[in-house]
Amino acid sequence: MNENVDVNVDVDVDVEVNANAEATRDVSEPVWVWGVPFAPLTLEGSVAAIDALIERGEPSYFITANLHYVMLTHQHHDLDSINRDAAFIVADGAPIVRAARGRSASLPERVAGSDLIFHLCDLAARKGRRLFFLGAPPGVAEEAAARLIDRYPGLQIAGTACPPFRKLSAEEHEALLDQIREARPDILFVAFGQPKGERWIHENHRRLGVPVSVQVGASLEFAAGRFARAPRWMQRTGFEWLFRLLQEPRRLTSRYARNAAFLGRMRLREALRVTGRPPGARPPEASAPPHRTRPRPVAADPSRPIGRPAVFLDRDDTLIANVPYLTDPAALRLLPGAAAALVDLRRGGYALVLATNQSVVGRGRLTEEGLAEIHDELERLLAAEGAALDSIRYCTHAPRQDDRTVIEHPDRKPAPGMLLAAAAEMGLDLAASWMVGDLVSDVLAGLNAGCRSILVGSNATLAELPIPAEEGRVFVADDLAAAAALILDSPPRTAPTEMARSRE
Repeated sequence: MNENVDVNVDVDVDVEVNANAEATRDVSEPVWVWGVPFAPLTLEGSVAAIDALIERGEPSYFITANLHYVMLTHQHHDLDSINRDAAFIVADGAPIVRAARGRSASLPERVAGSDLIFHLCDLAARKGRRLFFLGAPPGVAEEAAARLIDRYPGLQIAGTACPPFRKLSAEEHEALLDQIREARPDILFVAFGQPKGERWIHENHRRLGVPVSVQVGASLEFAAGRFARAPRWMQRTGFEWLFRLLQEPRRLTSRYARNAAFLGRMRLREALRVTGRPPGARPPEASAPPHRTRPRPVAADPSRPIGRPAVFLDRDDTLIANVPYLTDPAALRLLPGAAAALVDLRRGGYALVLATNQSVVGRGRLTEEGLAEIHDELERLLAAEGAALDSIRYCTHAPRQDDRTVIEHPDRKPAPGMLLAAAAEMGLDLAASWMVGDLVSDVLAGLNAGCRSILVGSNATLAELPIPAEEGRVFVADDLAAAAALILDSPPRTAPTEMARSRE
């Protein structure tokens, strides 16, 4: 539900949710499109999922994401956690649905948020659900409420509120939350615009206790009759944006231009994933080709320097932003400063080896070919910033338990198999090498291979980790950049005399 509205006030709402097969569709397996995890739901399936959330009764929210919101997600990284915590995200944009067609799973249809609001009002009228409208220009929420009550007999609008368009004082904010809580709505529609609405909901939904919240953008203005609907042929052919542009050219021209530029970049990025590296990108050094085969012991390469130190790197939450069970290369993002840290380490004489557990393959959610595409994209992003990896190692074993200190497979961290194989093949000096990662399994893999280890993360602490208290072998750093600084400041081949914490 957003500014790229697709309101159909003439839609014939007659959804029998419980009879629809979409009611049982598993939304836990998202379709990743340009870094956003979309639920493979139809309009009816979305209504069913929302109804199930209401029945559950726990505070939650969902997101209707159009192209503009996807662009914002690339610009504002705090939206990643907001997306991750959402019950689900539906695709409110034809470009998103089209882009999903080339993936292993597709999106069945566009779920226009401004259509969904009418279906949810029908659901609320039939089942006695209470609604609350928050935001939009003055008078819009009341007008929308009146029109919807007239359209859906029995609809209960528990309340409306139109806070001023400025930062609220603490007292005003608490009073607003109290007003919503006292109204006891089942669904809260928030019309604050993107991404303000999503941020506000993420920050407050648990305190409010509302079963379902959603940012609706301009949908309330359409429900209120403030704007006309595009003809059906424009809706079906994906040209409703043009109709909207003609309605509000001053406000939407620059926005749609930015959206179009972003769409072009995403399509170019996908094309380059097939055809090769971006112009000007520097490939990895010819002397250190990446290795994508499953780790296995091999004979040492006599052409490589004997005793070369290495930095072994975990992938998720160390080098790239964590996406649970990453399956879409477009969702991959380097963490800030990660590429620069690799450049510094290479200048310091360290080989750079990625060693990552990839149970996503072992669980059947991704093929090894798909994993190779993800790592191709990783190399491409690094090359664009002048960085490169010497080797990429992964283990596809799917563990039977959650204890990250237990060795279940010789190659899966905390076992040292990937590190030992890389050392044998590349002639590495493990005693002079480091392992950097965000999990105890990374730390233990390094120690088990005879390396020093660094646990990274802004909240990382060694106090509660079940690791050996070996002075000078285990360290903590805020991120990869801080870890690189610690490594480069440490005497080569000799362990520092005391535990340390690196801070920028």
